[in-house]
Amino acid sequence: MAGASAALFFGALLGACGQAAPRTAAPARPAATAQATPTLLGRWKSTTDPLSELEITAGAYTEKYQGKAVAVSTYQVATKCGCADAKPLAYKTPTILTTRNRQDGDCYCYLIEQLTPTTLRLANYGEGGFHTFKRLK
Repeated sequence: MAGASAALFFGALLGACGQAAPRTAAPARPAATAQATPTLLGRWKSTTDPLSELEITAGAYTEKYQGKAVAVSTYQVATKCGCADAKPLAYKTPTILTTRNRQDGDCYCYLIEQLTPTTLRLANYGEGGFHTFKRLK
């Protein structure tokens, strides 16, 4: 009985947090939604390392260091992580940013914790830790 109560509590907690319980059948792969998140597009500077920047366009997620591109990735914003080995969490709103490096295929997911016209805060999906950026003009 305690296991059933814990499962009900966990399901209610996820619902209250805006999350859906993991599904067993994989949903259709979501399309890129850069048009739905125009605030994400632009140039962003790290608040912890002034030499680190992101540039997000409609077609690319570019990580820069000292002004030079160090990684160029495709990306999507969706309700779940698009990496094959990711934990099966799903969100009701598109809050997961998935990047896939064009050179080596490495895949990373980030939870968009905060997105305002001036601030972008990304959490490492399933690992903890944050990256905060301020928009460059």
